[in-house]
Order: sequence, then structure tokens, then C-alpha cells
Amino acid sequence: MRIKTLFLASAFGIACGGIGFYLGAAHSNWRSGPLWEFADAASIGDIKKLEALRAGGVDVNAIPFDEWSGAGGLPPIHVAALYGQPEAIEWLIEHGADINVAMGPDTAISTAEEHFQRAQRSLEILRAHGARHWNERPGAPTQTPGTPAQ
Repeated sequence: MRIKTLFLASAFGIACGGIGFYLGAAHSNWRSGPLWEFADAASIGDIKKLEALRAGGVDVNAIPFDEWSGAGGLPPIHVAALYGQPEAIEWLIEHGADINVAMGPDTAISTAEEHFQRAQRSLEILRAHGARHWNERPGAPTQTPGTPAQ
């Protein structure tokens, strides 16, 4: 969980253009609480967790904030867009998320577009250099990785 938290904090810090996320990493209450849990659930598309937290009173538009470090997060819809979670985006919209909320110049749609373009460019570069799927490599096994041999 700590690695995931630091990874998400780094991604949020980069997305927000600030270093506040890194400053609070050593604090024991760093990124704790229902608003951060809601953002984490949006980042991985965990609809059951989103539903449970909303039932517990979390506002779908609430932005997490850490008073100790001064670090703030992103609106949940931005988080879902950042991590490419269409089911979470749909769920958030159905439950009243503001689809046009802005964090500086960014909205959820600009975040999704930027990351889609980056992913497309990444695929182009990988393909141009001969990257292959696991089963397309020379001498690749015939079963899916992690499954028992037949």
C-alpha cells in the first residue's frame, strides 16, 4: 500500500505541478481519510469502494487536502481521467460529479486527452522499436504467463 500511495502521490504532484505531495510523504497521516480513499478508488476504478465511501458521506466532487503538508489532490473525476478509468468516470457522472470542474487550466476532458495522446505516442515509439506482446516474442511460451503448464 505504501508503494501505491507514493506512486499516486508522485503522479498527483506532477499533475498538479507542485511538490507539496513529496513534502508530506513522511507524515504518518499522509493521504489518509475518506477523501483520499475516494481518490484512490477513482484511480483504480473500484466502483464498490466509491459506492461505499459515497454511502458514508463522501461528496463526489470533494477534493482531498492534507492540512499538515498543505498538499491538495485532484477532483475524483480528474483522477479517474488521469488513470484512464472509464467505468469510474461514468459512475462519478451518474452520481453528480462536475464534469467541467477546473484545476488551473485543466478539466477532466483535457486530462484524458493529454494522457490518451501520451499513451498513443508511447505505443508508436514502442512499435517503431519492435516491441512485442509477451506471446509474440521469439521462443515465447504457449501459455499465458502465471498459468500452470499443461
